[in-house]
Amino acid sequence: MQLVNDDGNPAPHGPVLLDPDGVACALAPVRVGALVNGTTFSLPADGTAAHGLAASADCAPAENDASYARYTLTLRNDGDDALTIDDLYLDLGVAAGTAGSAVAGAAPAGGSAEPLDTPDAYLLLPYAGQSGRRLLVMPYDTTQFDLCEPLALAGTSIAVRCYLRAAARRHAAEYATHHWVNPARSFTLAPHRAASFTLLLAFAASEHDAASFLVRFAETPLGYEDGANGMQSLYHFLLDDPKSIHASRDMVNGSVSATITDGRLASLTTPTGGIEAIDPDMGFGDASVTYADGRSYSTIGQGGHRGEHGESVFRDGPLTIGFDFALDGGTLRYTLGLSNTGDAPVRLGGRDRPRQ
Repeated sequence: MQLVNDDGNPAPHGPVLLDPDGVACALAPVRVGALVNGTTFSLPADGTAAHGLAASADCAPAENDASYARYTLTLRNDGDDALTIDDLYLDLGVAAGTAGSAVAGAAPAGGSAEPLDTPDAYLLLPYAGQSGRRLLVMPYDTTQFDLCEPLALAGTSIAVRCYLRAAARRHAAEYATHHWVNPARSFTLAPHRAASFTLLLAFAASEHDAASFLVRFAETPLGYEDGANGMQSLYHFLLDDPKSIHASRDMVNGSVSATITDGRLASLTTPTGGIEAIDPDMGFGDASVTYADGRSYSTIGQGGHRGEHGESVFRDGPLTIGFDFALDGGTLRYTLGLSNTGDAPVRLGGRDRPRQ
């Protein structure tokens, strides 16, 4: 995967990616839209604020892996009040080429004209100059496509509107009788805070290529049509509830690059490299508790499972220890919590700080 800054094409376009055959795939300019407090508006992806909300985007090759790139959208609340975002979408498409492409602005050939509603989704986008390869677009980590709709977009050979949140859109009149797989979600962005969403971009020459790439990130495809296809976490098929934490995930924005392995922080640096802050052989995040009777329990070496919100959860009798990591602007936030799931009080004599 190679990114080209200037391919000589005067037409407006987004990032240009070179596939393994050296054929250029130019994304259309990514359009960002939001619905906040009943008002729908477009957001320029250059950091310019609209209605107190600013968006910025970055596309860069993945570190230590030349086979894919990361596209990161960062939203920032520039106002002094919290913003509840009911809808947030990206219009993703391939810029129309001179040959080998479908009719500009047409719905995906061979794909469904109906909006896609599955546990999650990924895209397969054909592009000019290649009859076999497709550009694969996959939401990564906590990023999820809540709803995908085929889109007629000028200047593109194929385009899909991908909702990162669709709480309002799902209540549109045309969906009045639709039964949704996932609950509708909105999210609230605190004043002067930011949230990031990450997409992975790769090339697939076959269904096997597409499936192999998704499986690397614990996802499995539910289809291989041009346009939007469903995908589902491998945990759904391979693991009983509760879900295991034995997996790795990356968390990246413009300031921080972190890797979580087995629920612990295994790497902390900047997106461009720099000094590694974490010893990967030890990790960070484990905690221990001491009971009033002198007995102790530690999460070190324990497997645990993933909680409802993706946190790492460990149980010792009725006591539950949970911890999680989240990006908060230029800071990686660590949250540690205790809960008593039993009927009797649990008395503690002390609690140690996380091990580093």
